[in-house]
Amino acid sequence: MARSKQSKKGKAAPLPKGVPTDAPLVNETHLTNDMVKEGCRLTTSAVLRLVYFAFGIALGVFALVWRLAFGADTLAFVLVLLVGLMTVWQGSRLPMESARRMISQLDKAGEASRDRVFYATEEGLGVKVGDGPFKVFPWRAFNRAVATPTVCCLTMAGQSALVIVAMDGFVRGGNAEFVHFVGSHVVEPDRGAFVRGCEKVCRTLDGWGSVQAAQRERDAAKKEARRQRKQARRDRRR
Repeated sequence: MARSKQSKKGKAAPLPKGVPTDAPLVNETHLTNDMVKEGCRLTTSAVLRLVYFAFGIALGVFALVWRLAFGADTLAFVLVLLVGLMTVWQGSRLPMESARRMISQLDKAGEASRDRVFYATEEGLGVKVGDGPFKVFPWRAFNRAVATPTVCCLTMAGQSALVIVAMDGFVRGGNAEFVHFVGSHVVEPDRGAFVRGCEKVCRTLDGWGSVQAAQRERDAAKKEARRQRKQARRDRRR
């Protein structure tokens, strides 16, 4: 994982204004679109996503059986099949739709709204957005925490609020300390084997999606390189 700003500089960085001097963990985050997308991917309901997938696949199977076994009208068959495909596609887009709404809200609020300051104490998590005042949320307000090498995301019980902390933004403490601290203070309800299974399936699907996205980027880079070589040859002929 990335080191904190403090460890990079080799000396303690000054604390942002309003942070308690005894706060053991302090973080400055500039919320990027990629961080929002990752946060929404990590926290969107896996069960809801799989409900979309299952319903869409069931519609597709129904359309095929209806067509092959009962000779359904071609137009009706195509329409049902399209609805099934659209349902599967919509399920895969749920995290991106959440991210799109959040990014739209950030854009409307202005660039300053992307700047966040966090501090963690035994009492709770202090959050400052832009130039606003700090608001402290007790740890019992959070019902889930999930971390990757780049972000730590916390969700609030009964709310759609999502807190995203950049792992490379610590001016006091570090990301490993923060993950351990949050893990010891946020009490997550037991999600059960079914929900954990859904989350595992979604992680697998997201992994496939990441591989395909990387392949598309490589293909685009190769295409651009070929275009540039062709352009260079044409320029030399002139």
